[in-house]
Amino acid sequence: MTKLPSFDELRKMAIESPEKLDELLERETAKIIEAAPAHLKERMNGLQFQIEAQRRISKNPVDRMVRIFRMMNESFFELNEALRPFRPQAVQEPVKKQTLAPNAMILDFPKVNSAEEAGSEASKKYH
Repeated sequence: MTKLPSFDELRKMAIESPEKLDELLERETAKIIEAAPAHLKERMNGLQFQIEAQRRISKNPVDRMVRIFRMMNESFFELNEALRPFRPQAVQEPVKKQTLAPNAMILDFPKVNSAEEAGSEASKKYH
């Protein structure tokens, strides 16, 4: 297995040359898929294709992370549902699928200039 750069090096790469970080991601992903058992490679390539599609249509890194997180969450939900028949009767109640609100209310917090002021503001508000 390839030794990956440290977190600080990866962070610097993401800021200064994101294309190099993408190349590293693609290279390491290809190695993992290549090392997988033959019966899993097609599924792994299909999943990687879906992840790449989400990466391409994302607007920014946070959007990319949210999209991929949703894919992972959906997969865990499906796995949970598939395993439900094998659980004892007492724990077979269906889990409600959580969805994120498409539009959330954004709260406006007052601007505070320093940590000291923040502490005194919170103290006034809650005492």
